[in-house]
Amino acid sequence: MNSDQKIGLKSLTLIFGISSLWDGFTTVYGTTAILERQEVPQMIAGVLLAAIILGLLYNTSTILNLDYDDVVGISLKLLWFCAFAYDLATSYMGNIAFLITSPELNEIQKFVLFGLTFFVTASPILLSLLVNRIRDN
Repeated sequence: MNSDQKIGLKSLTLIFGISSLWDGFTTVYGTTAILERQEVPQMIAGVLLAAIILGLLYNTSTILNLDYDDVVGISLKLLWFCAFAYDLATSYMGNIAFLITSPELNEIQKFVLFGLTFFVTASPILLSLLVNRIRDN
């Protein structure tokens, strides 16, 4: 890998790191929006879930490389999938609750929110892959 590629990967790492923080925020915000309360217990639950989800998604490359004949490997892969699905749902709800002020969403708003949610949810996964690529080179 040449120096230009390393610089490019490092800048992507920064971008995906920032996006991962937004992902964590929208997971917390979405959890509290779904629970319909933004009080201390719901915020604590949201922060705890966001930390677990970001931890699982950030370790994507490690988890997906675990063996299928190992109970721990199978369990972590199942948890990873559940975390990804939960992250998509709560990030979408968090983006709606934080960014949209109107009670009804039009089609273009739904499209933009889905795109934002997809890219933000993918950020910790891509960050995991980039960090491993940089470390290995």
